[in-house]
Amino acid sequence: MPPPAPRSDAELLHDTLDPVETFAAFYRRHVDAILRLCAARGVDADTAADVTSDTFLAALIHRATYDATYPDARLWLVSIAARKLIDRHRQTAGDRHRRDALLATAPRPTDRDRDAYAALADDTGGRALDVLGDLPQSQQDAIRQRVLDDRRYADIAADLGLSEQATRQQVSRGLARLRSQLGRQR
Repeated sequence: MPPPAPRSDAELLHDTLDPVETFAAFYRRHVDAILRLCAARGVDADTAADVTSDTFLAALIHRATYDATYPDARLWLVSIAARKLIDRHRQTAGDRHRRDALLATAPRPTDRDRDAYAALADDTGGRALDVLGDLPQSQQDAIRQRVLDDRRYADIAADLGLSEQATRQQVSRGLARLRSQLGRQR
């Protein structure tokens, strides 16, 4: 007795007796094609995995609406994946635009801030470190990591649980207070 003929995609998608197993078979049948599409579009492996996951989730949600007159659903899946790739591209482009806009408006250290840093770095008597201890803890932490440890704002922001802009403000405001306090003590 010959093995039964493989079920069509339409049959797998419309199966209500064992939908979990039939959708798993449908997934296994087409997952490589969707990953190849993502690779052909030049996306990285993480994005390809996300797009593939989103594609099959959409297929699962809309499986009952699939037109059973078409036994092969690859074109349907590819069209879903193509839309998911476009959505992902729009999302990352928007994220880049928002990040660039934020960086363009983020406060930058001024020459006075750099002078305060130089005074802090050159202070052998420890006055600047004493004054640093009088600042709010968030400013102390931000200044220590930026000025003393020479860390990037993005890394400091991640450690402190702040946005990069808020971290820049903490450093700038703290250095301004240090500059003011050191000026009074001279």
